[in-house]
Order: sequence, then C-alpha cells, then structure tokens
Amino acid sequence: GKTPADDHPVKQVDITIQDGGFRHPVYSDMLRGPIYEIPAGAWRRQGSSCTFRNIPLYDAPVLIAEADLVMN
Repeated sequence: GKTPADDHPVKQVDITIQDGGFRHPVYSDMLRGPIYEIPAGAWRRQGSSCTFRNIPLYDAPVLIAEADLVMN
C-alpha cells in the first residue's frame, strides 16, 4: 500500500546455491546491466553447494552464473 520509491537501498547478503558446479562465477545486476567477477575469497564450494558472501541485493533481480555462459 506504500508509494514506490526511487531509492534502492543495498543489503549485503550471503547466498547458498545447491548443486552449483561453479568454477568462475560472475554476478550481474540485471537492472543496471554490468557483470562483475566474484573474487575467489568471496565464495566457496562445499560438497555440491556454493556459498557466496556479501552479494549486493536490492529491489531488482540479480544473476549469479558461470562466466563462460555470460561473457564473450
């Protein structure tokens, strides 16, 4: 019931993806468009799960994908 705002406060969150066979993950801000590498120290694989630390989220979709799939 609130009026939408133009500000987009960003929260840093940890995300775990089950069955994520990532080797070189990247993060994409789907609203603004850029693609960012996720540094090796910001994620880890444990068994078949991958946990990403301090991923910036706000009221817009984001994508975590294998670099080979989204970068030329």
